[in-house]
Amino acid sequence: MTPSTRTADDAIATLRRHRIIPKRITAISPVEAERKNGRQAYRVDTRDGRVLKARHLRDPELAQEVCELRAGLDEGFAPVLIRDGAVLLEAWIDGVVLTDETAAPWAAEAGRLLGRLHIAPLGNGVASERSTDVWRHGAQGDLRILRDAGHVSEARSGALAAALEQLDPQTARATKVHHDFCPENLVVDVRGRVFVIDNEWVRIGVPEFDVGRTLCRWPMSPEAWQQFHDGYRHEAGPLEAFLFWRIVSALFSARVQLQVAPEGLDPVLGVLRASVAL
Repeated sequence: MTPSTRTADDAIATLRRHRIIPKRITAISPVEAERKNGRQAYRVDTRDGRVLKARHLRDPELAQEVCELRAGLDEGFAPVLIRDGAVLLEAWIDGVVLTDETAAPWAAEAGRLLGRLHIAPLGNGVASERSTDVWRHGAQGDLRILRDAGHVSEARSGALAAALEQLDPQTARATKVHHDFCPENLVVDVRGRVFVIDNEWVRIGVPEFDVGRTLCRWPMSPEAWQQFHDGYRHEAGPLEAFLFWRIVSALFSARVQLQVAPEGLDPVLGVLRASVAL
């Protein structure tokens, strides 16, 4: 049984257990199924006229973790309605999916949404501070990979390595983070409200890394970035040691891009080049 067949069967079984009769089930992430390690999403049109999203995660433990982290989030993050094993049934948000070209007018609201995620309560027993060691070491490893592949010059590699050491704040606050906050995961509904429709990577992390990751996934103009940043600060306050985290997130994003889709590497390298002066 292929992963896509297994995930579809699990989704159908979940619908049956909850007495939801599908009229049509449409895979909406089929190309990624193998690479996403059992993650798959489906649009479910039901016989009673509803539309849901069925999301299959790697295993029930991950689904439970993601479900718990998403509980109580701002309504702008499409909510989980039911968790059953490795399957999440979510609200379907009707609207227009944004793109890099159309997202700028919504930058301020997007910034506010991400800010509200970053101030969401962590829950009992979750440490509110992290050492930066693992992030710095990871960034140094990413830098070596990019340098050895010829995508970062020796001079820029040295400047970035020095910046990682000099700018490292040693500790960072921990929050809920999205890890993939970008236009293709944002929808504007008919009333002009912005919703985040793909929240399967929500986890505990560093908010400044999350914002830096967004900069790598969303090539904003200076004006759009200012609006995004203003909206973010309105909700979550100032970013801390952001140049360090922008470098860390750009190195991470560039290394991932190199491994999975190298044809899209140039914009991420642009963020990296803008982070240090030679």
